[in-house]
Amino acid sequence: MFEANSIQLDCLADLVLIAFMECLAPGEVSLTLAQLHTRNFTPHQQATRDCICFLFRQGRVATSPIAQKTRGRVLVRDTNILITITPSDIPKLIINLSYSMRGKIADTCSEPFICILDEQLKVYECIEYCRFYLDREGLGLRDDAAPSYKLHLMVMELAHEQVFMILWRAVKTASFSSSQNKKKFVALSDLCDLAYRYFLEYRKRDAQIDFYRIPYSVGNSVLRGIITKYK
Repeated sequence: MFEANSIQLDCLADLVLIAFMECLAPGEVSLTLAQLHTRNFTPHQQATRDCICFLFRQGRVATSPIAQKTRGRVLVRDTNILITITPSDIPKLIINLSYSMRGKIADTCSEPFICILDEQLKVYECIEYCRFYLDREGLGLRDDAAPSYKLHLMVMELAHEQVFMILWRAVKTASFSSSQNKKKFVALSDLCDLAYRYFLEYRKRDAQIDFYRIPYSVGNSVLRGIITKYK
């Protein structure tokens, strides 16, 4: 998700760091990956890991494994992410970075890379949207680590709400098929193939699917909210 020159990467790191600090409660200087996920830092666990690895490489955070011994073996249960400033300085740093962000984006020509990051996060939001509605149908989602290029194309071509609408129809079709075949999981690639077929069917006119309602429980992540503010 992060491919740019060093000056632009520094700008992107500021943006991601603001989102990380926004997830901290007063007095906190560290969070685990699990805590970041529950606080909606990004819409997807893999996206969260990618962002933290990026911040670590840029020297913005320190990480340490949370290990547990089980039957003589050491298992890593989670990762702790620490920001190396005092808690009282965090609100001031958020304000200073936020104040200078628009100028920094313009000076470093980082806007195209921020838009690319935004599209990547939209793709991950779509995956979580599918997981949410499959769960309501009593189904699980498989093979979601590598999103299909078809999902990327739909995110690029359509408004985000329209992608949700088409995915909703794909989920309903897949759940009906799974119930007939007595399957408990649906592969992301199968959902994307179904959705892409509907995308080709609807793209020449406004997509309106009967019985669809925008989900109130699936919203922007903290990082996407920050990106939307500055892009």
